[in-house]
Amino acid sequence: MAADKARPSRFQDGMKRPQGDSRRMAAGLHRHWVAVIVVATLGGFGAWFGLRNHTSGPDTSSRVTASRMVAALRGALPPGRVTDASGTGWSDKADSPQPSAELIFHDAAGAASILAQVRNLPMPLPPDSSVCPDRAHHPYDRCTRRSLSGGSALVIDQGYVDPLAPGGIQQWTAELTTAAGHQTLIRELNASTAQATTATRPTPPLTPSQLTTAVLDKHWRPVLTALPTTATPPRVPSTGLLTKNQIVSTLRTMLPSTFHVSDLEGAEKGYVDLVIDDGHGPGLLTVTDQQWAPKDSKIAEVFKAAKQQADGGRLLTRQVPSPEGAGAVQWEADILYSNGHRLLVTELNSSAYGLTPTRPQPPLSLRQLTTIVRNSSWH
Repeated sequence: MAADKARPSRFQDGMKRPQGDSRRMAAGLHRHWVAVIVVATLGGFGAWFGLRNHTSGPDTSSRVTASRMVAALRGALPPGRVTDASGTGWSDKADSPQPSAELIFHDAAGAASILAQVRNLPMPLPPDSSVCPDRAHHPYDRCTRRSLSGGSALVIDQGYVDPLAPGGIQQWTAELTTAAGHQTLIRELNASTAQATTATRPTPPLTPSQLTTAVLDKHWRPVLTALPTTATPPRVPSTGLLTKNQIVSTLRTMLPSTFHVSDLEGAEKGYVDLVIDDGHGPGLLTVTDQQWAPKDSKIAEVFKAAKQQADGGRLLTRQVPSPEGAGAVQWEADILYSNGHRLLVTELNSSAYGLTPTRPQPPLSLRQLTTIVRNSSWH
């Protein structure tokens, strides 16, 4: 069993925190491509359960009813009073939600919403099927991932309904993924609904240890085995070529030696984000590596106004407001080659998406970004 590895916050004392209740937004070209690469955990709970199941073999899914989901959740919780329990069973109708149960849990500290959802993942398991949220988008979360016996993985995340509002409603989750692809998620709040603006209690009712016990509870096993198997999802239009280690090692040779690098994260392949600081304030830097089919019409449309380079690449540069607001700016250098290889380097003058600026401009100039993205070392 691997030891817990807590992820420290990006933010040190004295650095700016976001003001107000600005929400994450799905807008922006960079976020679109990151969503292709970084699976599920960046997308929220709706996207997490977005894959539809398809029956393989005898249909036993009728046993996964709304009442059975509620009973499983109640059986997994510690003693306490329960009200407003409701659930959703399995349905093979298009766009129907995955099986779930939700209730209000009452103890001496106050009422709290608790929700559970289950699904079966396609096999083989996606490489990022069980990961902590990326701090570039969830800067205040405290998350641990543990490998359990039998090949299961457990993620405990202590975050917020609004990931950019650390003074807001707390959202703690436990996600268990087994080697067979069974996945169970339990989410709890320190409020009676996810839409609440005022907390009903200081923290959610279940401690991380109790959340672990609940998501490992025996009541979930028969529910998961009764679900139909999941069809392999359609292939995304691009794939990452370079591994995380390859991207990092290549990038380090191009960064000025005076820069301090911290908070390195990313996907198994195709995407890395980190914080760089030249002594005048930190900024977020991301590298996205993709392989598209040559002459793919979708990526060709993105680069239709690009400048042709001597090395055969087509280059775009952008200086735009950060897609998640808060006053930060986003600079990008983006290149596509005739063989379909694309490299996008992006930086912010803040330490994460949605946060207020930590400096007037990003640490690297647009010329430096262009030099990085055109470097032959990537090939």
